[in-house]
Amino acid sequence: MAVRHVAVDPEGCSSLDEGDAEYIKDVWNAWELQVVAKEGLETCRNARKTVAILDQQDVAVDVGTEMELVLDKGSDVVVTAVVQKGWVKPGCIALGEDLRHSLHLVHHMNSRWVRYCPKPAELPLDLLKLELEVRRIKTSGKNNKISEVDGVELAASLQEELQGIIVAVGQVVLLPYQGVMLAAQVMGTSNLSEEEKEAALFFHCYRGRVTTNTFISVSVPDNIDAGIILHNCTKAPETTPARGEVDVYTNDGEWFPVKKQILRPCISFTTHVRKAAGARISVHVDVPCLIFDKVLIFLELQAQNKEREYEVDIGALESLLTAAEVLNNCALRDFCLDRLGDFSSRMRLYCWEEVIQNNSKGGVWIAIDGMVLDVKRWLPEHPGGQRIIPEQAKNVDSTTFFEVYHASRESFLYLKHFYIGEVQEDDLCLIPRSTLPSEEFLVQLREYTDFRISNKPAVETFKSF
Repeated sequence: MAVRHVAVDPEGCSSLDEGDAEYIKDVWNAWELQVVAKEGLETCRNARKTVAILDQQDVAVDVGTEMELVLDKGSDVVVTAVVQKGWVKPGCIALGEDLRHSLHLVHHMNSRWVRYCPKPAELPLDLLKLELEVRRIKTSGKNNKISEVDGVELAASLQEELQGIIVAVGQVVLLPYQGVMLAAQVMGTSNLSEEEKEAALFFHCYRGRVTTNTFISVSVPDNIDAGIILHNCTKAPETTPARGEVDVYTNDGEWFPVKKQILRPCISFTTHVRKAAGARISVHVDVPCLIFDKVLIFLELQAQNKEREYEVDIGALESLLTAAEVLNNCALRDFCLDRLGDFSSRMRLYCWEEVIQNNSKGGVWIAIDGMVLDVKRWLPEHPGGQRIIPEQAKNVDSTTFFEVYHASRESFLYLKHFYIGEVQEDDLCLIPRSTLPSEEFLVQLREYTDFRISNKPAVETFKSF
């Protein structure tokens, strides 16, 4: 077993949400532990089934101490581990079959653990509701006759077994019950009341702690043989349709349920926002689904006063501006106009010597059909690697290279990101070129590059050679 410090710079926590810095500082130690099957250890036979076992030598705390751990990466499941002396070998963690299944770990597998510290977004941690789907584990050579189970009694047994344990959506819990083995999978969790959900700007609960106040509902899977018949099912009280939400239908038939608080900055929604206070309503907007999805991201950031963090593809700005006018959202309109203005201000005509001089100083400007593209910042993302463009495409006409290596027209959509202007007309003849692109390719290229500052195509230069 080895205890290591996680490579986290506390000073770097300033960029995290409030409270996340403390979360990072609390998760300093990581334990490298080998997984062992808990059911195979005689010492763990009487241990609580839903907890893991650690050796005192590894963690240097009192015997009987409970620690909440999570895998360093890759799982939402929180493990409650009890510290014992001599129950497991040092450097090991004993996990039951259900925990190994939920964590995607196997016997003798090495794993890396850190302490679990709930982030502010997870609070309150205590669950008000827990939804479980139950089925019977069939075993070979035994009586697999369908069992009849009382839902209320089963929910009470699960509540007792899970008391104080943090569970996550998707996690599976095994429960011996009336002579059979049941598997209960977590299908839903909630830590807020219905009224609190309506008041909350955002709600996303995917794990929490089971308490005596947690209402547990149990059901069986639909359309498969669960191996049990569930009588007297426990169900959460029926909830009325959410108020304070507006169903926004786009002009291509899609719809989005949106909190009225998020829509408030859109003046066009004023009447609908007021009506949503008493009931759930719907509204149609003349905006396509893909653009409204981008609008929603902006509105959610706006509701948190984080508009400056909004990032969007340059090619979507004009459509977003149109949507801003339709929705009458001044902040989104100003954002689009500012970005479009910044884009326009960067565009100008270049003489060919300027392109060569920039490249000689470490820049990566390339010429495609007379366009000047600054691709240096994109090189680490280039599917063909960082070297091929600087080695083959600088200081020459790269139009044919682009045609040969970028058969997908999706590549055209990226050009506007890198476009900074045009090679001035008189210098087009100075650009070295070995072969000419096809006329068909040039037609398609220009269909995707209507943002160019000059409407006069460079094809005339190609024809003169």
